[in-house]
Amino acid sequence: MRLNWLETVAMLRSATERRGGRAVLDGGSLTLSSPTGGAPITVTDQAADGVLVEAGWVIRLIATCEEDEHMPPDVLYLVEAIMDGGAEESAIAADDRHTWADVSFIIRTPYGPAGSRSGASHQLTRSLPAWPDDRP
Repeated sequence: MRLNWLETVAMLRSATERRGGRAVLDGGSLTLSSPTGGAPITVTDQAADGVLVEAGWVIRLIATCEEDEHMPPDVLYLVEAIMDGGAEESAIAADDRHTWADVSFIIRTPYGPAGSRSGASHQLTRSLPAWPDDRP
C-alpha cells in the first residue's frame, strides 16, 4: 500500500522526534533536523514518483513510500540510516587533483546499500554524523 504525503510526513516526524529532532513541514517539503549537529535531511513530495531525499552535499535520491508486511517503506529506512550515521558521500578528483570530476554516495541500510560507490583512487569521503537515538 502506498502511503500518501501526510502519512509519510507523520512516519518521518515520529522517527525524527524519537531522536530528539525537529520536523518542519512547508507544503510539499519536510525538513528534519537533529538537535546535536547531525546532517539535516529534506524530503520533498514527488507525487506518483515517491519522494526526493536530500542530505549532506551530494545525497539526492528518489525513494518510494510503499508499505508492505515484510519491510518498511524505502523512505523510512533510508532516512533512518542517514540519521544513524550510515551515509557517506564522496567528491572524486580529476587526474590533475585540482578539479572535481564527479560525486558519489552510499547509504548503508539494514536492507542493503543504496547509492553508488566510486572506486576512484583520488577522492575525499566524509561520513554524515549520526543523530542521537533515544529509542528504548
